[in-house]
Amino acid sequence: MNLKNNSRFWNLYSCRVFNDKDLINIGKALMLTNSPTLGVIGSTKSGAMAYPHFFFDYLRQGETFGKALLLYLKFFALEYGGPEAYFDKKGYNGGLVFNGDPTLDFHGCARPN
Repeated sequence: MNLKNNSRFWNLYSCRVFNDKDLINIGKALMLTNSPTLGVIGSTKSGAMAYPHFFFDYLRQGETFGKALLLYLKFFALEYGGPEAYFDKKGYNGGLVFNGDPTLDFHGCARPN
């Protein structure tokens, strides 16, 4: 997919933007509006993406959004609590989700700063 200049990707540093108890939430609203949003990362619980520069480093290296998030979560699990922390619902990063096409990348586009 060719990402146009007005396409958007949102990394919402805010608690519970994908709270599944709400019929509509900020994360869903961004995807369902007529805006050119291609993807949203947010949390289902208290917490958000700590140290997002690690995630953006993976995108700069050419990884897709889905692979970059997976690598980011694995990095944090191994660095901060072992493999069991990867799916720890109590952990700060435990509730992160990506809503969008995980195969998107920045191929042929400006990389994130």
